[in-house]
Amino acid sequence: QRKRRNPTDRATEEENELKEKKRKASPPPPILNPPPVYYKPSRNGGKQCLTPLNSAPQVTISSDFMSATNSKGYRMARAAYGASEGKWYYEATVRFPLDSNANSKIAQPLPAARLGWSTEKGDLQAPVGFDKYSYCYRSAGNVYYESRSKPYGQPYKDGDIIGFFISLPKQNRSKQKNKTITHDGDMEICLGSKVIFCVNGKNQGIAFQDIFSGTYYPAVSLYMGAKAQLNFGPKFSYGLKEGYKPCCDLVLEFNSNSNSN
Repeated sequence: QRKRRNPTDRATEEENELKEKKRKASPPPPILNPPPVYYKPSRNGGKQCLTPLNSAPQVTISSDFMSATNSKGYRMARAAYGASEGKWYYEATVRFPLDSNANSKIAQPLPAARLGWSTEKGDLQAPVGFDKYSYCYRSAGNVYYESRSKPYGQPYKDGDIIGFFISLPKQNRSKQKNKTITHDGDMEICLGSKVIFCVNGKNQGIAFQDIFSGTYYPAVSLYMGAKAQLNFGPKFSYGLKEGYKPCCDLVLEFNSNSNSN
């Protein structure tokens, strides 16, 4: 004789089936705090630009991805393509709001900028030059590395055009075996490397040399409404030094290296 099913069991099964249908039909809950995602450049084509995927979410990047601003504390935005070898250059026009305190009864901090180069390990929630993964030229005229400041060049102001040079010579590993190379954790010195900044075409001298090896991206960090308009070339306001290439060509460099692998 067939055993009759308990009506309570049948109701429970139907309830579970209904819950499962609702679960499959509803979208997954949003991720409130997604992990950081770094930009993965395209192997075919691509554009050298600032990318939200390589920048702090607090930074506002323009629709053409060529300028950035930030309304409060320093945060970083980086370009899509970086340099690990060779000589590279880009420019940035800085804009500082002149009426930042006009509508405030309490004096607010003045806009400022820290601009330069950063590897993908540089802290996006901090200014360029905050850690050992980035190097910056501050609008007050000093330079920063690992949050340490040193006097450098002239201050830059609203409307000035800053030039950024980086030289990363190819390293001869066999010759370096006979030399003392400084290491810091997982990092190695790029012998002969240097970083130079310019203001309106005037060379401010070598800011950093023998920097750590790595892939360096054009990077900007902005404070209290400051804005930076990036120019990756090939046409610049003040031209290239001999031997240097425009950062727009880093796209071609990336595609060439990808196709050869």
